[in-house]
Amino acid sequence: LHATIDADDDGLFIEDAGSRGGLRFAGARVERRFALRGDGELALGATASLRYSAPDPAHGGAHVIFRGAAGLDRELLALVGPPPLDLGAIFPGARGLALIPAGDGLRLVRADALVVRVGGHLVGAGCDLMIGDVIELGGGQALVLEVAP
Repeated sequence: LHATIDADDDGLFIEDAGSRGGLRFAGARVERRFALRGDGELALGATASLRYSAPDPAHGGAHVIFRGAAGLDRELLALVGPPPLDLGAIFPGARGLALIPAGDGLRLVRADALVVRVGGHLVGAGCDLMIGDVIELGGGQALVLEVAP
């Protein structure tokens, strides 16, 4: 666990979780809660780095997109923020497809205009997801979703 992310009315914030390698922004160690705004890059430890894009909360931005830049997380693509999380923010063509918490898991909800399959089966207005589920959009685009605890 490198860092924690939390939200309040002013947006999303990241804070080092006491990791050995620390959290750095622009080469400087982040010692306290840091606002995620605009575009930037964070270093986690000596070798991992993540690029982020955080729309201004004053203009409706309530999420942050993280993309791995180096290290073990270089293939990472993550959308972080309060629910519902609109998958259209990270997957073209998925606008209107969103994730919301449901008990201990996630629920996929869709706009009426979208045709969506999960595990090869058409879904109605929504369905509960399991780790490893493959979500297919009407245009044949497949999204592989990893549900993490």
